[in-house]
Amino acid sequence: MTARVLVIYDSCGVVAELAAAVVEGAASVRGAEVRDRPVDQARKEELLECDALILGSPNWTGMTGKLKHWMDYTGDLWESGELAGKVGAPASPPAGRAPPAPKPPCCNSSTC
Repeated sequence: MTARVLVIYDSCGVVAELAAAVVEGAASVRGAEVRDRPVDQARKEELLECDALILGSPNWTGMTGKLKHWMDYTGDLWESGELAGKVGAPASPPAGRAPPAPKPPCCNSSTC
């Protein structure tokens, strides 16, 4: 039995790297057919064809504008229930878009 997995993600920076790892992991499962789609290449029809959907986005302020626009564009499928019963998962890196700020030079403790 084949399981069609659709991985859609905003292709910026670390999210693209995370998506590549998700695609590689999903493809290693016997019987999985994985479609790797940056959000600007994803087709609405692919939502109906897939058995599982993984969405990737940074987590700093919710999903990115590109992914939100795509979700709005495909909203009729979500609202009609045509996607009910499909497996879904998020993929989001644990860090925000910027690295942590360096400690000030005067700080010598871990509580600073």
